[in-house]
Amino acid sequence: MSELVAKPIGANIPPEISDRLERLELLYTLSLDIFGARNIDELLTVVMSRVTKAMKADRSTLFIVDQERRVIWSKVAQGTEPFTVPMGRGISGYVAQTGETLNIPDAYQDERFNPEVDRRTGYKTNSILCMPVKDREGVVIAVIQAINKLDGIFSEQDEDFLRALSAQIQLAIENSTLYQDLKSLFESMMEAMASTIDARHPTTAGHTMRVRAYSLAIAAEMGYSEEDLEILNYAALLHDYGKIGVRESILTKPGRLTDEEYSEMKQHVVYTMDILNKIRFAPRFREIPDIAGHHHERVDGRGYPDGLTGDQMHPLSKVMAVADVFDALTSVRDYRSPLDPNEVLEMMKKDIGTHFDEDCMLALERYFMRTNLGDQIRERNRIEIEARLKNDPNAPKLIETF
Repeated sequence: MSELVAKPIGANIPPEISDRLERLELLYTLSLDIFGARNIDELLTVVMSRVTKAMKADRSTLFIVDQERRVIWSKVAQGTEPFTVPMGRGISGYVAQTGETLNIPDAYQDERFNPEVDRRTGYKTNSILCMPVKDREGVVIAVIQAINKLDGIFSEQDEDFLRALSAQIQLAIENSTLYQDLKSLFESMMEAMASTIDARHPTTAGHTMRVRAYSLAIAAEMGYSEEDLEILNYAALLHDYGKIGVRESILTKPGRLTDEEYSEMKQHVVYTMDILNKIRFAPRFREIPDIAGHHHERVDGRGYPDGLTGDQMHPLSKVMAVADVFDALTSVRDYRSPLDPNEVLEMMKKDIGTHFDEDCMLALERYFMRTNLGDQIRERNRIEIEARLKNDPNAPKLIETF
């Protein structure tokens, strides 16, 4: 009985067929990547690297068209620093302006070619395949340019591949633009919601934005991912939104709260969670109500509203717990002067393991020292106190002692 020997799939496939299969696989993979991508920069960098390989080119460039400024700028530029080209100038500028595809076997024999980049970099451009990327209305939004075919000149098959690829890149750019527009709308709505609390509670105006800034700084110092920072950003913006349900007389009381009033004030975190749980957040944002609503918990379980311990708290709630207290103690209040930032830091460090998580506190300390945050806070408070005294000469005397 003869022995059968398995041969690798594709072992006898001619090179030109193998190239087509590789390109089809690239187009398929790209289509999957586009619909799952949120970071257009990373996606396009990977795409252009694959284009260069599949086209057997020396390098490739993806230009984005700025119709208002009448320029194109290199979104992905292989082998050179980013640069800008006026519309109509050079091969890429010509394609951006006319919407034509150019397949040029010898760049220096084409009068439209601009040799300026070659002269500046010492590179020698030979063959060029340059193609527009158009939106659904036929407007050129980008230009793809492949340079120096390694084994001759660019073929009609290369043009077909780049044409198919341009349709995919058009989807990637438009999806990214839509995503960024929706993201900007979402964030502006979150900021508008947060500003309603500052409007109702002017004595703590700015608290929300400072807690957001401190929270993001602490989390970044701890090495949290971009995805986690995005979630924390929104949670911090909305952490006090439940104060919209607290009585005006309590929210704006100029002095200290009574025990009864303080009990009512503590309900704001419950209101925050109730309100935020009614928002249909995208799946990756569904922890926001939990994070925002538990920033008054303590790692020893003596916080509120649920008496969670450190092991039970969301890690980002522990970050916000530090940021919230730090800002509250270092900011101007009607009933007291702000405490010195350096003293606050030392005081809070003594509460590590009871009130605060150790890693979060040490991250705040590193950020504090590295950025001279104490001096920034003192200067901010000096300006605010002077403004208050100027507007109200009868402002509490204890503020004048700061």
